[in-house]
Amino acid sequence: MKTKLRKRNMLISSFLAAVMAFQLVSCDEDESSMVRNDTDSSSQVTESVQNKETDDKTETQKAVTDKTDDTVKTETVIADAGFEVQYSEKDLDGTWSENECTLITASDSGFDIKGNGADSSKTTLEITSSGTYLLRGCISDGNIVINSPDTKAVRLIFDGFSISCSYDAPINVPLADKVIITLADNTKNSISDTARQATGAEDEATGAVFCRSNLTFNGNGNLKVNAEFADGIVSKDKLRIVSGNIDVTSADDGFTGRDLFAMKDGNIKVTSSGDGIKSTYDTDNQKGQIVTEGGTIDITTQKDGIQSANILMINGGEIKINAGGGSENGEVHRDDMTGGRFHQEQNTQEDTTATESKKGLKSPYLVLINGGTVDINSADDAVHSDNNIIINNGTIKLTSGDDGLHAETTIDINGGNLDVSESYEGVEAQYIYVNGGVNNIVSSDDGFNASASDYSSETVLTFNGGDTVVDASGDGLDSNGNVYIKDGKIIVNGPVNNGNGALDCGDRNNEVLISGGTLVAAGSSGMFELPSENSTQNIVAASSLSLTPGMVCTLVDENDNELISFDVIKNSQAIAISSPDILSGKKYKLLVDDASQKTEVATFETNSVLTVFGTFMGGGFGGGRPGGGMKFEGEMPFPDGEMPEKPFFEGEMPFPDGEMPERPFPDGEMRPEHNGRGDIKQMPRTTDVFMS
Repeated sequence: MKTKLRKRNMLISSFLAAVMAFQLVSCDEDESSMVRNDTDSSSQVTESVQNKETDDKTETQKAVTDKTDDTVKTETVIADAGFEVQYSEKDLDGTWSENECTLITASDSGFDIKGNGADSSKTTLEITSSGTYLLRGCISDGNIVINSPDTKAVRLIFDGFSISCSYDAPINVPLADKVIITLADNTKNSISDTARQATGAEDEATGAVFCRSNLTFNGNGNLKVNAEFADGIVSKDKLRIVSGNIDVTSADDGFTGRDLFAMKDGNIKVTSSGDGIKSTYDTDNQKGQIVTEGGTIDITTQKDGIQSANILMINGGEIKINAGGGSENGEVHRDDMTGGRFHQEQNTQEDTTATESKKGLKSPYLVLINGGTVDINSADDAVHSDNNIIINNGTIKLTSGDDGLHAETTIDINGGNLDVSESYEGVEAQYIYVNGGVNNIVSSDDGFNASASDYSSETVLTFNGGDTVVDASGDGLDSNGNVYIKDGKIIVNGPVNNGNGALDCGDRNNEVLISGGTLVAAGSSGMFELPSENSTQNIVAASSLSLTPGMVCTLVDENDNELISFDVIKNSQAIAISSPDILSGKKYKLLVDDASQKTEVATFETNSVLTVFGTFMGGGFGGGRPGGGMKFEGEMPFPDGEMPEKPFFEGEMPFPDGEMPERPFPDGEMRPEHNGRGDIKQMPRTTDVFMS
């Protein structure tokens, strides 16, 4: 059993509850002109914000006002699982008419202006009022400055337009309520800046497109941004991508939306030396969100792929990220002196000497995946939260030089398809709940690891549903506390070395408790911990086996009816099987088929919850120690047949009555209910789920 010592920034319980329930609604236009991003245009938007500065769980109402394109807006936050972004009609409208625009033609001699609202001085174009500006042509060293005090939007239409600047941001917006950049259909446009000496001034423009107000991109044209000074596209307010094809190469970050980054559709490609996409407002829990709803995102970055200052939510779209050079550039993990593994943490908040963060998706509060396709290859954690991760749906493919999913508090897997093809630890958090989905986990250490920075803290690993397959070189299912299997179908292909086990629970009289579902766990026998005899569903286990890849293992009843069959993929000496089809007072046989013959390797007569064939020595037996009516068909591990009531440890059981609360937070404030939830599909119990 291994202790993972972490440094983490603990937040008070009321803020965690609020964070788990944020829904952001962003309204930059008159409410009557807003177009919802879903089909229910009549839903009432209200606000309910929990105060993160106190532990008062009473919701407080708060209205936030700001200038908009035509009127005063009310930005509201609704307490719900996630957030929705609303777009104005102007955000969504990429059409335009030339006779309604101020026409601006660029050349190396300056800007030719036909219409109102703009002036030029040599190679600088200044826009001073709201309106629509049609830009064509090319200027090799000039810039556009927008200083509009109006409460209406400034719209720039790029219709075959290119601009480069050596002394400032090519597009610099010190003042405007909102800027909309429309990429005209079937056009190629470009924006470039060059490396220059940074001034360090507070108002310095750090992006090739630098906007101190709300910024929206729409249209179906193409835009190439080459940012050699620092960032590609920056909004110091809210940045929305409605449509368009945008390719950013940047010396630092690709896209930055301080208060919000939202993508409805379009195609984004980022090649950056910093982060790919980020939000930065970290002092207000209503801001700093990132939401993706559609389109495609392709990021290659030296640091984090998508980094949110608050909540990061994936509702749809196709996202591909290569962060930090990919898994092959991950930190080295070395064996410690106990035969376990030593996990070298990266970029912890309190360790200023830590290496740069190279994660795929990253949030300090919550990563929420509701749909879409996510494909990440990262040097650091593929998906990381300093608090919580929730997966409700989507196709998620993760290759990581560190952890696949890593949260400091809670991970909930409720649905979707999760494939962690390479990782140090597949899924790691203090509390892990697998409620659904199809989950395939490959790890060089633990497949699932429920651990906390403080070893005395409670940890829980619970399976309430789903189909899960683990291929772990370390422990398969590992918790520094209890492991609960209540439903679902689980295959654990555990380690081939005796320093780890397919099942591993805490060493303070913790247990692997099974009350439902189907479990097959196979691996080396040295540290194999048996499920507890306090389980309410029958278990059979056998040791001293010689299982090799290519074999098929089958459990049959006394009439040779097949209950469970699965393919062996690793050398294994021990196996544990639990199923609702294993009945008390019956006889069962474990058969092995090596393609040439079928051999009986173990027999069981289930006169107790846990029936064992052979000898198990691993992990102090965890909750599965001999005694209590457990039947051993082989030689007892203690020659005199006696074993202490509490081997290796003194003191009271953490739950004296043998019961564990359904959740670690009985008052229900910290996290959503999982047991009996109507929205979690209960998988049918079948006997052929493990057939090849």
